[in-house]
Amino acid sequence: MNDRVEVVAATTVGALLGGLAGYLLLTAGGRRLLENLNATTDQMLGTMQTVGQTLRTLEEIVTEARMAMENSGATGSPGASPGPQPVARSGGGTRD
Repeated sequence: MNDRVEVVAATTVGALLGGLAGYLLLTAGGRRLLENLNATTDQMLGTMQTVGQTLRTLEEIVTEARMAMENSGATGSPGASPGPQPVARSGGGTRD
């Protein structure tokens, strides 16, 4: 890119950002939009904090469950249990 293109691009981006800032700060509609964005951002932040707390609680529950399994003698490893066993049938007769 040559210098002229860079200057035009920087000037255009600066003008767009300046226009947006002027709209948000200097007009009634822009201030309302900015207030709505702030309220929405605050609400999203509160929701994310709640989700974070829920995940921390879940982590504590899983840790306690793992410790309880280890203390009870269960290994907790996926391949430790033999899985379901076939049921032995008696009688060996045929159906009529």
